[in-house]
Amino acid sequence: MYKHQSSEQLMGLACQGDKQAFTGLVKRHSQSFFRVALSLLHNEQEAEDVVQDAFLKIWNKPKLWDPSRGAKFTTWFYKIVFYGCLDKIRKNSRVPARSTAAEPTIDPKQEQQIDLKKRMDILKNAMEKLNDKENKAVFLCLIQQLSHAEAAEEMETGVRSLQGILMRAKTRLRSNFLDICNKRKGKNYGRSV
Repeated sequence: MYKHQSSEQLMGLACQGDKQAFTGLVKRHSQSFFRVALSLLHNEQEAEDVVQDAFLKIWNKPKLWDPSRGAKFTTWFYKIVFYGCLDKIRKNSRVPARSTAAEPTIDPKQEQQIDLKKRMDILKNAMEKLNDKENKAVFLCLIQQLSHAEAAEEMETGVRSLQGILMRAKTRLRSNFLDICNKRKGKNYGRSV
């Protein structure tokens, strides 16, 4: 029934309570976003949970979708899934409270988890500073690992244009990441990156 409608149109209908349109979105995108989550989490069950939670979030809060911003559904939904993955990583890397022993020690694995959590927080903040085109280019090329030709087609632009967007995105992401790291050093976020 909804095969010929864009994902943006389906989301618009879902915002009006159309369950079939929402089901169409889930069927159309769940596998590709599962692959994205799996590439970030490396755990099938957690990847399924994140994608399911993301779809539930947009069903329960349809006003999160703002078509006036001009973003494609996949770009917008990618951010929800990406941040869900970061939250899952953050949750998994929490270290239990230290005991009251005289000299508590931190296991090297725990130290790595703490470091990973901090880096993922910084990465999330750095990604938030990219514009929609840059976010989508990073998503398609680096997360979904599409070829530049496939990503350019998805973004409705030329390959050279995509390459420029991707180069700017990587440069800005690196710069944003380092800026945030430098700002946080004074807050005991320590290590150089």
